[in-house]
Amino acid sequence: MTKAGLALSTSWPIIASLAIVIGYHQLVMKPELAARPQVATVSAAAITDGFIKKLANAGLSDDDAKQRAGKFGRDLNKTIADFQQQNGMILLVTEAVIAGPTDYTAEVAALMPEDERP
Repeated sequence: MTKAGLALSTSWPIIASLAIVIGYHQLVMKPELAARPQVATVSAAAITDGFIKKLANAGLSDDDAKQRAGKFGRDLNKTIADFQQQNGMILLVTEAVIAGPTDYTAEVAALMPEDERP
C-alpha cells in the first residue's frame, strides 16, 4: 500500500467523526443555543434607594421600619423573579454589568407595590 493510500485509509474515521460532530451541532445544538433567554439589567440599588428615602420620610418606629424593609426585600426579589419568568429573560444587577444589555429598572419598579415604588 502506498503512503497516500495508507494516509487515506487511516484518516477516514477522523473525517467521519468530524462530519458526525458538525451534523450534531447543526441539528441539535444550534437551535438550542438560539433559544437562550435574553440577558438584561435592573438597578436594584436605584429601586432600593428610592424606597429608603420614602421610608426615612415616613416617620416610622425602628421596628416598623425594619418590618417594611424586610417586606420590601421580599417583594423586590419576587417582582424581579416574576418579571424574568414572564419575559423569558435573565436580569443581572446593572452595577455588575459594564455595558450592553437593555435596562428594565423602570419596568420592574412599576411592578412593585405602590407604597414601595421609588
